[in-house]
Amino acid sequence: MKPGRNAWQRAWCERHRGVDAAAVLRRVSAEGAIGPRYLFLTLASCGVAMLGLLQDSGPVVIGAMLMAPLLGPIVQLGVALARADAAMATRGVLALVVGTASALALAVLLAWLAPGAAPTRELLSRTQPNLLDLGIAVLSGLAGGYALVRAEASVFAGVAIATALMPPLATCGWGLAHADLATAGGSALLFLCNLIGIALGVAVVSAWYGLHAPGRLPAKLMLAVALLAAVSAPLSLRAAA
Repeated sequence: MKPGRNAWQRAWCERHRGVDAAAVLRRVSAEGAIGPRYLFLTLASCGVAMLGLLQDSGPVVIGAMLMAPLLGPIVQLGVALARADAAMATRGVLALVVGTASALALAVLLAWLAPGAAPTRELLSRTQPNLLDLGIAVLSGLAGGYALVRAEASVFAGVAIATALMPPLATCGWGLAHADLATAGGSALLFLCNLIGIALGVAVVSAWYGLHAPGRLPAKLMLAVALLAAVSAPLSLRAAA
């Protein structure tokens, strides 16, 4: 048998070693739960993101990325996809809906309070997503999944910065407040692109480390392909326009 094949088989057999599945699932549930901490940090990060965008301040926007807790429910969705766990997926979706709606409402309010503010470079940079953004999101999801399973908390900071979940939401709120549908639509697509990419990346790593339901692999692969196609199509059309 070839050495390369032996190494691959060893990696496959030992991939679960050192993984505490119960502890991982507890972390996923805790980080993706709705509560005072989640709501407060969502609103605070949205406020910081909007002010940073209006001031055209990159460092302030990065600070908002690190504060935002939206990564928790998205990771929960990824793990739920790997496990085919409908209850976990429902909790993740609910937390995302609550967080997204709260952030958008605050972003619209802040944009109304600053009606004369012109769109800045930082704001406009969140309105033209492309396939490269989707690639970044998927790779970040893979890194986030590894960090989750291996308890590498420091990696999540890099994932939060790379995918920038809150700034697109704040930009979408600005677009809605100013009836700028192009800005609102582009930033919403970027947020959706990041959401799906991260969730799929986390799902792949979760399945690799054994946090998946037995069987159903063809169905899960088809779902993953369908999600990627759904978000890739509008990104490709925007690039071609």
